[in-house]
Amino acid sequence: MIYIEPVGGLANRIRVIANGIWLKNKLDTSLFIVWNENNELNCPYEQLFEQVEDFVIIKKKGKYNYLTRSNQTTSRGKLKAKIKNSVIGFDHYITDEDAPHVNLFETARTHKCIYIKTCQRFSESLDEFKLFKPIPLIRRKIDSLFENINSNIIGVQIRGTDHELSRINSPAELFIKRMEQLILEDKEVLFFLATDEASIENELKEVFGNRIISYEKELSRQTVNGMQDAVADLFALSNTQLILGSYWSSFSEVAAWIGDKKLEVIKKN
Repeated sequence: MIYIEPVGGLANRIRVIANGIWLKNKLDTSLFIVWNENNELNCPYEQLFEQVEDFVIIKKKGKYNYLTRSNQTTSRGKLKAKIKNSVIGFDHYITDEDAPHVNLFETARTHKCIYIKTCQRFSESLDEFKLFKPIPLIRRKIDSLFENINSNIIGVQIRGTDHELSRINSPAELFIKRMEQLILEDKEVLFFLATDEASIENELKEVFGNRIISYEKELSRQTVNGMQDAVADLFALSNTQLILGSYWSSFSEVAAWIGDKKLEVIKKN
């Protein structure tokens, strides 16, 4: 059996779960997703996505916080970790810290009950991203964004001040320059904007006016409404013709993988 605790925000968790499905199918075993509601994503899974048969969502139990990495540097450390983890119910525990040192597939194959806590991608397979379906409430919001629009729609995802690498390497002015080039190529083009900062949305609307498609949304990760709006943004991006994404942002990557769309990362040289 495989237990996976996906760490981080929405896109990171989708990426980890998709990879977990790949691993589960390769090993023909059971997959349990340990869903932890915290300050990074404070919303139950079932209020964001429809359940699929490939895994079971469970809430994180307090005892899981006492798991100890199996990949210790000494024999004594390895033995202590093995005993401690077996009491909790697992014979191996892997975290992101172990990624450079272990073959995750082989490790999972050779243990009966393994716990993986990660935000990282560990499979190149993309087929599993197609399995995620937002709940009907969110799908209706996405459909309403694009109804009665016949023009080419390009997705634009700009990270705000909460992600320093993205903010520094993918500033709004670079997106504006690229969008102006795309308008020269197609006078009818529209842009769906997904951003976590209101000032960025206001800036682009001042420049491009009615070419910007967006909706009033809650930016908080601490509420159900805020996270449902984030899912709507992600899947709306996946429905556009091309995605202009931010540097070091899993959000635009996952949107491209879900929709099988081309991703163009806008960044400084």
